[in-house]
Amino acid sequence: MVGHNWGSQHAERWIWLHAMSFDAAEETTWFDVVLARIRFVGRTTPWIASGGTCLDGKRVALGGASRVRRTKITETPQGLDFILPGREMSVSGTVHAPQDRFVGWVYADPDGSEHDVVNCSIADLNLSVVRQGRATARLQTVGLAAYELGIRE
Repeated sequence: MVGHNWGSQHAERWIWLHAMSFDAAEETTWFDVVLARIRFVGRTTPWIASGGTCLDGKRVALGGASRVRRTKITETPQGLDFILPGREMSVSGTVHAPQDRFVGWVYADPDGSEHDVVNCSIADLNLSVVRQGRATARLQTVGLAAYELGIRE
């Protein structure tokens, strides 16, 4: 699992996505990504993704600072639409769950401030994986994905 702590403080906003056990995929297929917006010199960065996926037995990194402009995130407390570019592939998808599947809590920050967090470990995730020279892979898992959103508001 990739963590969402950046330096001496938590990220200003973060998202954690994790899934395994996709329908019609090999047992070794997984997806694990953290996205963060960090405060730096009084400003908040765009979303920075860090993570990867394993598909057809091959691990591939996703995100990174050089891909910030192509990373697209639309988050809500009940779900997320995203595009995560990588060097060898691009992954887009949606994660969602009904509101009653989420739990929420206040997350204490090292400086004494707080974040509100919503988490669902039984979310639904749909992925589209685009690779050069190959058909787009479509992966789905129902009730077996984790989605966490950390926010100040």
